[in-house]
Amino acid sequence: MDNTTPKLDKNFQPHSLGIDVSHYQGDINWSTVELSGINFAYVKATGGETYKDPKFDKNWYLLRTTKVHRGAYHFFFAHDNPKTQAEHFIKTIGELREYDLPPMLDIEVSDHKSYKIVEERALIWLQEVEKGTKRIPIIYTNSSFGSEVLTQEKFSRYPLWIAEYGKEIKEIPSPWKHSGWTIWQHSMKGKINGINGHVDLNRFYSDSGKLLRFIEESHTESITIRP
Repeated sequence: MDNTTPKLDKNFQPHSLGIDVSHYQGDINWSTVELSGINFAYVKATGGETYKDPKFDKNWYLLRTTKVHRGAYHFFFAHDNPKTQAEHFIKTIGELREYDLPPMLDIEVSDHKSYKIVEERALIWLQEVEKGTKRIPIIYTNSSFGSEVLTQEKFSRYPLWIAEYGKEIKEIPSPWKHSGWTIWQHSMKGKINGINGHVDLNRFYSDSGKLLRFIEESHTESITIRP
């Protein structure tokens, strides 16, 4: 499948469906979400050096009771110490289970820092979280921010989660020109049973078997995934 210049249409198959949530979605009925055909879900864990999403613990625990693959994400502030942010995130999520999704770094604001500083500090966070979780994190960003700010080839080590709303992705940031995107957030206004109000909708680039392989390959130490 070509995931470098994708379009969202009836022929966009196969794929795994996912959502990402925070406390803004309120209390979620995860068993109902599972029945809606959702394969994976990322929940907000932390932001900056001290913020913890008030719904994280509940969402993180309840997802364990379903077959939905769970992942946690951190909202990055470039004006905060990246090592402190990484430590805060790692402490909050605890030890990942072997079939949990890799950690995600949400980076979409520069906080009035130079692009060079943003890149340097983001790479520190990614490296620290990789060491602390023994997983290769993924990067979430939008097309414009990623193309303007995240230009170092070093970022290509980390799979890309691109936010681009509509039926196609117009631009892939330069570090991922050849590898393409791994997850595509294509809508902010999804409706899923079990969640009140709108929720972000995402597509993994391939089917559930490839999603499981993606989880396996995110481990920096050899493991065997059990179905």
